[in-house]
Amino acid sequence: MKSLSDILLILLLIVGLGTLYFMFISRGDFSTIIQSLDETKTQIKEAQRINTEAIKSLSALQSEIRAYEEDIKKLREARDSGLLTIKRGNENALEKLTTLEERAIEFENEIEKTLDLLSQKNKENPIKND
Repeated sequence: MKSLSDILLILLLIVGLGTLYFMFISRGDFSTIIQSLDETKTQIKEAQRINTEAIKSLSALQSEIRAYEEDIKKLREARDSGLLTIKRGNENALEKLTTLEERAIEFENEIEKTLDLLSQKNKENPIKND
């Protein structure tokens, strides 16, 4: 029984292969399939080449972006440093203006005292016109 099933299996295989032969090879479809596979293979190679170029371009762009990010970071640091310097300068200028204002008030008080003294001396010893 086992040999009968083996024989039937072999016959079925032969019939199947024969059918495939007549369907594809004898009609020329098999060569069309091979040609189509070759074209697909060529298209895949072209796509791989384009993909490789795209990867190289992306890598270059990433490097350029990193460089720009570093430049932006440096510019921000410089800006912040400059703003800090300006702030310190403004604080120093404000201190100097405050000191000058205080001196001006002191000077004004001195002038008023001097004018009061002169006025008082003038009352005590008026200037006589001849």
